Parts: sequence; C-alpha cells; structure tokens
Amino acid sequence: MKIGTPRTASLLLAASALLLTAMVPGGPLEARSFAGIAPAVLVAFNTFLTSLGLASFGIAYGVWRQRRWAMGAAAVCGALYFCVYALDLGGVFPVSANAMPRALLAAELLGTALSLPLTACALRLHQTMAPSARLTRASGPKPRLPLALGIIALGILAAGIIAFATRAAMR
Repeated sequence: MKIGTPRTASLLLAASALLLTAMVPGGPLEARSFAGIAPAVLVAFNTFLTSLGLASFGIAYGVWRQRRWAMGAAAVCGALYFCVYALDLGGVFPVSANAMPRALLAAELLGTALSLPLTACALRLHQTMAPSARLTRASGPKPRLPLALGIIALGILAAGIIAFATRAAMR
C-alpha cells in the first residue's frame, strides 16, 4: 500500500473507527467504571464518540471515492481521534477510579499511532486535490426514501450505542 494515497487514508480512518468500536464501555476492552461522572456528561461524551465512529465510516467511503470534502473531514477525524486518546492516556478525561486495563492501553496507544499518519495523509490529500476535484454527480432522480430510511436506521443504531455505553459506564 502506497503511503499518501486516498486508499491509505481511507483504510487508516476505517481502522480507527473499528478500533474505537472495541473500546465502547461494556465492550471487550473498556471495563472501567465512570460512575463518578455526571450522567449528562457521559451521554454527551458517548454521543460525541458514537458520532465520530459512525461518521468515520461514511467519510472513509468518501475518501476512497476521492471526494475532496472527505479528505478534509478525514483530517479533522484524525485530529479528534488523537485528542480523545491523548486526553484519556493523560488521565485528563474521562477519569475513573479503576486502572486502565492493559488491552485498552495497548488499543489506545495503537489508536494514537494511527491518528497521526491519518491526519497527515488526509490533510496532504486535501491540500493537493483541486477544489473542483470529483464534484461530478450522477444525473437523474435521487432515491430519497432509501436515504431517509438509512438515516433513521443510523439514528436508531446511534441511540442504542449511546444508551448501552452510558449504562455500562455508570456501573
């Protein structure tokens, strides 16, 4: 795989999103309790993380398809992944009375390591791609019902993830 290509950025972003999904409270890696954090703060944080993870999959597709907007969005996602991991590894947020499990520590270090080349690669691609690049759209009517149903399904999925993660984090 050649470094600095849309394919590289897309795969780094998808890998970052998949790694984040394994770190959901109550999941295979995150076993700490965050009962000391206000429920509203946990809901907001889990909403942010869920949005970041789910959006990353759509953005990764846009990067794969060489859409300029997706390159910029991927760079932002990479920076956000870095911030999330740096804050947790630095003990800033979220704070738990429980020690970080070794597997979670390893996953967060890997996530941090993925975020740096992701951000750099996506930013470079965004800066070098012409502003009008890949803006062509298919002609014909757009299927609105499937799109609306997809958005509703994604919203239901996100709400389920947020509820599950928040409940698990408060134990």
